[in-house]
Amino acid sequence: MDLVLNVFDEFVGDQLYPTTWPANDVYRQSLTLFVLVMVGGWALYLSAATLSYIFLFDKELEKHPKFLPNQIRREITVACSSIPFMSLLTLPIFLAEVNGYTKLYDDVESYGWKSYCLQLFGFLMFNDFLIYWIHRGLHHPLVYKHCHKTHHLWLPP
Repeated sequence: MDLVLNVFDEFVGDQLYPTTWPANDVYRQSLTLFVLVMVGGWALYLSAATLSYIFLFDKELEKHPKFLPNQIRREITVACSSIPFMSLLTLPIFLAEVNGYTKLYDDVESYGWKSYCLQLFGFLMFNDFLIYWIHRGLHHPLVYKHCHKTHHLWLPP
């Protein structure tokens, strides 16, 4: 993420922010990372969802009796409104990585491709592990009805 932040600062950030706000300022980094992750999340979700709907989704499911009125629009609205919250949750991790507080690296020459691929695999496994437990936590009775119930409204597909 530090590479993305550096490119953004070089082409946009330095012109966007006042000169009294240096690139290594944690508040500037926080704002920039939050906006980049949020916009990137929307772009990724909307492009993947659009392609999935066009090429993979069985349109016959829209005739299913449990298919809710305006279900697709409602799903998109819920997903897009969740992305800022999820971006906020990932912000501390990205800030730690950008400021050198993680063991992640992007310099393949220093450690080799094997270590780089193992790091990538480990990161993906750790990420999936956390997502699983966060999702399980969202099913707790104190949280479910307030934050997660709408996720389970969409019965088919």
